[in-house]
Amino acid sequence: PTLVIEAGNSQTLEQLRVDMRWWFGPSNHQVKIVLLAKLDRNQGQIVLEKWVETRAQPRPGATTTRAAAASAAGLREERRRSGRADFPCSWVLHVRVVRNKCRM
Repeated sequence: PTLVIEAGNSQTLEQLRVDMRWWFGPSNHQVKIVLLAKLDRNQGQIVLEKWVETRAQPRPGATTTRAAAASAAGLREERRRSGRADFPCSWVLHVRVVRNKCRM
């Protein structure tokens, strides 16, 4: 798949991020985007994060094999508009549960 959505209620956000990293490797780099959705009923919110895989930039004059290019791939966190480098592109939705239906 090109896009994976990983959602969790009982998992922590960090556990979802571990799952996100797993999706990029075994897919042979076919997965391009992973969206994480962390549901938190106690705080009445859903945290959404978008992660994309990046390829290592080639060095001028250097030759790169396919295996080396694949192993040099990394993850790029899409940044928030605030520009904080320690957060991926995140959205927090505050929700109210009414009669077992989620309203945003």
